[in-house]
Amino acid sequence: MSRHTHLGQHFLIDINSIETLASALSLPPTTPILEIGPGRGSLTRALLKKYHTVHAIEKDPSLVAYLQDHFSTHIKNGSLKLHNFDIRDINAHIHVIPEGYAVIANIPYYITGSILTDFLTQEKKPTAMTLLMQNEVALRITNKKKSSILSLAVSLYGTPHYISLVSHTSFAPPPKVESAIITITDIRNVPKNISTAFFAIVHAAFAHKRQYMLKHIKHAGIQEICMMHGITNTTRAEDVPFETWLAIAKKI
Repeated sequence: MSRHTHLGQHFLIDINSIETLASALSLPPTTPILEIGPGRGSLTRALLKKYHTVHAIEKDPSLVAYLQDHFSTHIKNGSLKLHNFDIRDINAHIHVIPEGYAVIANIPYYITGSILTDFLTQEKKPTAMTLLMQNEVALRITNKKKSSILSLAVSLYGTPHYISLVSHTSFAPPPKVESAIITITDIRNVPKNISTAFFAIVHAAFAHKRQYMLKHIKHAGIQEICMMHGITNTTRAEDVPFETWLAIAKKI
């Protein structure tokens, strides 16, 4: 077992998966790339072949030292900018990230939710994201037939796409579950009044997602707005598509 798995890191070693992850977005080579948790730099090396500048955020000091040694030329010429901090503290370090950046990363499973929240809701958003995450979560985010709070939250700020399945054998050490690559494109700002109404109605409706949603929406006016958009007394929250949720939020 790797001594770095206490940080939730499973290093991607499969060449085809690395290339798919690095190439999933069609971006100009001048796009600044933010890589989360570069580990020993397998993805970093692929990104440096495609993009002029990569900002790598690594929490583990021993891996920072490893990267400094193995990528010394790239660091000296400025194509690799290495930062040593926890990605969950990105708001305190956002000044080091350039405008117009995109995120491409193999992210630790246990911080998937916080990474999505931090990057999609902050003022200095990425233009796009490619993420390698647990397959179960990737399927939930990109599911068009069954909604979840997570899939709706991501769809509010961007457009998610399922790219490919990645076997657990593509990692060292291998995780116990399968992974997948997704992209999030068309990342956008959302007016505060819209996002507030959106999350209020979504959280209320999903309070008991197996039950009929109108049962948990007590405000008569909001019930009426929901019914105007096709919600009935037998509608479950998970069966309502994103576009309907957004239309309801805008009406509220």
